[in-house]
Amino acid sequence: VKLEKEQPQTSKESFSFGDWNTKAHTAYAKQQWSDAAQFWLNAPCITNARVINAANALFNRALAQGKLDQIQAQITTYDEVIRRFGEAPEAALSELVAKVLVNKGVRQGQLNQSEAAIATYDEVIRRFGEAPEAALREWVANALGNKGIKQGQLNQSEAAIATYDEVI
Repeated sequence: VKLEKEQPQTSKESFSFGDWNTKAHTAYAKQQWSDAAQFWLNAPCITNARVINAANALFNRALAQGKLDQIQAQITTYDEVIRRFGEAPEAALSELVAKVLVNKGVRQGQLNQSEAAIATYDEVIRRFGEAPEAALREWVANALGNKGIKQGQLNQSEAAIATYDEVI
């Protein structure tokens, strides 16, 4: 009689960043937003995760939270990305932070937090307005355009025109 060997259970502690990230992408593709958000929360906790991977995992978590209409939680996750990676000198991280800030401003606007959204767009402009990289300049242009829209919605027409002129 041949005895079957018992297969060891895979413990969550043994998961690598790639394991969590793959689980998250799979859940996201299946529109299992809550699972994806949780898996992307776990991924950056792996000690050997590359910094850019950890930052992207948190950004992806925020996207999953948005799919769940958890806008305030999404903003909190964006704030975590900014707190953890906002001063990083790497170009890829700077671009991600710029994207996070613009997305945060959009979400603030959707919560009727127009002044906060404008302040967030101003943060993009302050941090990256003089950046030579085309990708960062594009995020600055997005921030300026969104700021102008918010100013228009607040009946600040002259300020909106000045903001649009800055884009040009």
